[in-house]
Amino acid sequence: MKKLLNKINLLLALLLVVSLAGAKEIVIYHTSDTHGHYYSKYAGWDEQNFDRKIGGYAVLKNLIDQEKNPYLLLDSGDFTRGSVEDDESKGKYAIEFMNKVGYDATVIGNHEFDYGIDNLKERLAMAKFDILTSNIFNEKGKLPKHVKAYKIYNVDGIKIAVIGVGRGYKSLEKWQYKTAEEGIGSVIEKAKKKSDIVIVLAHSTVKRDDMMGDNNIDTSEKFKNEILVFFGGHYHAEVQNYYYHKSWPMFVESGAYFYNVSKVVIDIDPKTKKVKKPRSELIPLWVDVYGENEEIVAFGDKFRNKEADIIIGQAKTPIKKQPDLEAEPLFTSSPLGSFVSDIMREYAGTQIAIQNLGGVRADLGKGNIAYRDIYNIFPFPNTLAYMNVDGKFLKELFEYAVRDNGSWLQISGAEVVYKYENNKAKDLEIFVDGKLVKPDDKFTLTTNDYIAKGGSEGKLFKNIENKVITNTFVRDVIINYIKNNKEVSAPKQGRIRMK
Repeated sequence: MKKLLNKINLLLALLLVVSLAGAKEIVIYHTSDTHGHYYSKYAGWDEQNFDRKIGGYAVLKNLIDQEKNPYLLLDSGDFTRGSVEDDESKGKYAIEFMNKVGYDATVIGNHEFDYGIDNLKERLAMAKFDILTSNIFNEKGKLPKHVKAYKIYNVDGIKIAVIGVGRGYKSLEKWQYKTAEEGIGSVIEKAKKKSDIVIVLAHSTVKRDDMMGDNNIDTSEKFKNEILVFFGGHYHAEVQNYYYHKSWPMFVESGAYFYNVSKVVIDIDPKTKKVKKPRSELIPLWVDVYGENEEIVAFGDKFRNKEADIIIGQAKTPIKKQPDLEAEPLFTSSPLGSFVSDIMREYAGTQIAIQNLGGVRADLGKGNIAYRDIYNIFPFPNTLAYMNVDGKFLKELFEYAVRDNGSWLQISGAEVVYKYENNKAKDLEIFVDGKLVKPDDKFTLTTNDYIAKGGSEGKLFKNIENKVITNTFVRDVIINYIKNNKEVSAPKQGRIRMK
């Protein structure tokens, strides 16, 4: 009997080996929110690696050229708006780079609309890869020209359906923006019938936040077990191997600014089409690890604005966008947000300055500061705005801004102290010159024009009268400050903190 059991176990083991040997590995590479960061850059925000270079199309090309398994190369949108060259070309160079590297598909992100719909139409026509978006429609209620809701890719005999989900603004001129659930729901049955695997490529995030709109977890509720992998973006988050449901899909997000690429591996039996649980990893695009593809480097040099590389000053320390909650878990102010707010307040001569965290787009690294670095932080043409506010307004403003264990608005000239419960600020107090601000206290304030007009976190500013919107670019104010002071460093933190 024992010999019989041993033979059975051996046979089962052999069958397992044969089964695994017959499985195919399909790879999907994913980027998102590259925002025109075409080139590698020094990782100056990381004090351990500030002298190493990271990111860009040339590194990505070298990495994928080393891949031995069949693969797809996908992007979740917002490939435009964030660098000197991208602004100069209104996204043209981004499309040319993606054509050259060999992307298979992307989706329409909200920043693809920044240069206008006519410009977007031109960019879509340039793409040699697929534009997949199932939930954005033109003035005739149809998918825009050159856009598909989904596509079936034959990857070494495995049929993979990729459903695209874009993101627009509430006001898209005459175009219409529908929910992710509506977009996916309109095509998933067709996609399933034609494919072995269904994945979603979206410009939305797993993050639940009323400012984010659609979130991928809620969207997937209706389609779990039907979608294998749900790729996301928009929030600039890094998400790997995340299964919210007990079953599929796996959620993946790849960060932003071309620092990383996600690699998803799918094991599938080519005969039965049974799929093992997919797995993902986030790969930092270090130049000293993967090198840079010489052809892509030469291609990119044609576009590079050399004047943007002129050095204007030095950063003695990294000045990061996100607070260091590991070092100071109660301090939720942003070093970069504080730095920018301080400069704005000094220039404007107001008592208080406020900068939205979403308006500063990248860290300022340790070492040389070039024009390019400031442009990367401030790709939007925001200008200074002045006004008068009272204490009641300031308190309501920060009660709204505090979420996600931090504050979406940053401040200079005051301190904000609060308790944090259920993702909301409780018992919030504001101090100016060490004194508790009262509701009727009056203050002069400067911010940027986007916030002053009620954008994003600044919706309460819509109620402020007699605002003065200037023609002075915030970007220029920061550049001139650095040029005049030569050396800068991160300001002391703690001006926004939990009790």
